[in-house]
Amino acid sequence: MKNQLVLITGDELPPRPVRPRSAGPRRTSRRDLARRQLAHAGAAAARAALEEAVQRTEAREQARRAAREAALLEAISRGRGSRSALHHDGNAA
Repeated sequence: MKNQLVLITGDELPPRPVRPRSAGPRRTSRRDLARRQLAHAGAAAARAALEEAVQRTEAREQARRAAREAALLEAISRGRGSRSALHHDGNAA
């Protein structure tokens, strides 16, 4: 018996199950997984850098406030400046 070529039109196959559009892609490729991991790593690094910048800014502001207060106390102890200047912060929000 010789090999026979059988033409499948699709009528013989069962219908494919219908997937809702909201189901997303069938399978996430390794490339997409790697891209997503890189994005998460980049976001984490950005958050860390932002947090570090915020801490540096807060430390700078605190040092500035301490220097201003020390200068006011020095001026008051020498008899210059008013005591009410201690309670007045020009940059207070």
